[in-house]
Amino acid sequence: MYVPELVEIISPGVETSQELLPYCYYRNFVLKWNADPQNENGLVVAVEWNGSDIFGKHYGEYVLTADILPHDNGSAILNDRMFAGIPQGAIANLILLRGNIEILEGFINEHGAEEAYRLVAASEATLPFIMVKEITVID
Repeated sequence: MYVPELVEIISPGVETSQELLPYCYYRNFVLKWNADPQNENGLVVAVEWNGSDIFGKHYGEYVLTADILPHDNGSAILNDRMFAGIPQGAIANLILLRGNIEILEGFINEHGAEEAYRLVAASEATLPFIMVKEITVID
């Protein structure tokens, strides 16, 4: 069974404690990760929001959106719809998943019935970020 490389989000990057929650603008959001050229399964990307923002407000809402990145080439522009329902200043999580699954068949259980097992190899990277939906230019 092929075991993909551990996935790592490269950009937006966090290198210092001041960058622990990077500000991310939702339009043309560029996501970069360590590519795995042998991975033919693509990746799953998700955005999760638990209803909190940087101002301490709790909306009592939960948003989870997901998409498939068919090519594991290290970079993609995320669809703007991934951020629908998430307001300005929200603290959200970007989740990137890479994996493989193999189904092993032909096992006989103690009752004489045939069973199948799923063998999974997967890794996940999560990046907490602050949602930016509006940019105001001050002269």
